[in-house]
Amino acid sequence: MNVLKFIFLLGIFAFHTHHANSQTTDYTEASLGFDPGELLVISSPNAQKILPIVTSSFRGIPRFGLQNDYSFRSPPPGESQKVRMARKDLMEKIRADEDLMRHLLTINVYRNTIDLESWKKLYDPTDNVTSHTTTANYTDGGIYWLSLFKTLAAFTTTPETFEEYFCKTGESCLLSVPGSPYKKSYTKSKAQWGGRGSEFEKRRKVIAFTDNLAPTYLEWSKEFDIKEAYMVGQARIGEYDFKAGGFPLRGLQPVNAGYLIPIEFDREDPNSLFKFDYPTTNQRKSGILLKMPMDKAEAFIEDIKKKSSSGRGQQIYFAYKVTISLKEKRNTATDYGFQRPEFTYEQIPANRTIEFFSDLYLKDKVHEMVR
Repeated sequence: MNVLKFIFLLGIFAFHTHHANSQTTDYTEASLGFDPGELLVISSPNAQKILPIVTSSFRGIPRFGLQNDYSFRSPPPGESQKVRMARKDLMEKIRADEDLMRHLLTINVYRNTIDLESWKKLYDPTDNVTSHTTTANYTDGGIYWLSLFKTLAAFTTTPETFEEYFCKTGESCLLSVPGSPYKKSYTKSKAQWGGRGSEFEKRRKVIAFTDNLAPTYLEWSKEFDIKEAYMVGQARIGEYDFKAGGFPLRGLQPVNAGYLIPIEFDREDPNSLFKFDYPTTNQRKSGILLKMPMDKAEAFIEDIKKKSSSGRGQQIYFAYKVTISLKEKRNTATDYGFQRPEFTYEQIPANRTIEFFSDLYLKDKVHEMVR
């Protein structure tokens, strides 16, 4: 993904909260308590109909794994309840957008093989392929892709566009959600083409979406050609190992990577470059050695304790750069007869540096090591 194509907030992106008097209040990045560069906004080619995807960022590229949680950040003096709620809505959107990013990442990989026109055959009485249960529909993944696009559209379209495709014509079916339009609702999770309309209404909505909006999602998916990202996690610091000369770090896997499968934490994967210094039968309890001379170690752990909210200094945050790629061996699980693609990440061989921070926001770097 070309990072320059990302739209950095920097006061440009605004969060809109609609009030009873139909006025719109704009909240910029600064007013919500974010520092420039902590968020990335990936806007769609049609911003009037499709809302942007928002993701956490570190050093200009996406941040995966353990996310910032600004709901725990102390609000600045005099912050209004409206701003506090807007920030809460934004965090909900970032968490929800993780799955939507996976959908767009998948679409990008298969972009040149997705046949939008085949969707119309599902509802074309002049074609032999008219049933959702026919083998032909399964083998080309048509139903899988239509279902994926439907989920994506249900959660990224503006309220007006949602009603255009997921409500019966002339009927408003989107539940009223106080505050930000980004919030999830029961209606969106249960969205159906044409809402409560007939099968004829459903057919019209699918065809209209295929012609008018689906190509926009295909084009948008090009922005999700994500090759590099930062993986962020949290590890437990053990007691200093005087013989080995360092601190054992445990709990490195998993790091809440969601849909990304870690190669380097899989000891059975021949491509794994990550080796444990403290291996156990339970990989979650396996650890690595954070080497450090004894004369520096005592001051280091005391500093971590001082900065820790618990005062015990047992936790430390880490970040390292990874590459993201399609996993060669696919999962055997299927959706509508189509094998779901899987993505994996692994640390960049040329950059085996792991950086350590005292805080979740990765502001206070305290150490680094090369694996």
